[in-house]
Amino acid sequence: MSIIQYTFSSIIFYLYKKNLDINSLIAELTDEMKKDESIKHALEVRSTLATANYHKFFKLFRKAPNMGAYLMDHFIERERIAALTVLCKA
Repeated sequence: MSIIQYTFSSIIFYLYKKNLDINSLIAELTDEMKKDESIKHALEVRSTLATANYHKFFKLFRKAPNMGAYLMDHFIERERIAALTVLCKA
């Protein structure tokens, strides 16, 4: 497993665990890593979850690279319920 794949998996895992250590992981990313499509995708997923942009989150879920959708499957239900809660409150 390359460092890019490992970093991608780590970011998705931290999102699953809602772990605040993700900030330190992101701070350690090099410019080369940030240019990789899978890392860009993971950072976009993080951004959508932080801003509760569920529409974009589910679009990113469908377009996840490197079998990332399988990793995201572990927390997709949690986010789906959160999105439905927001819709019901509106």
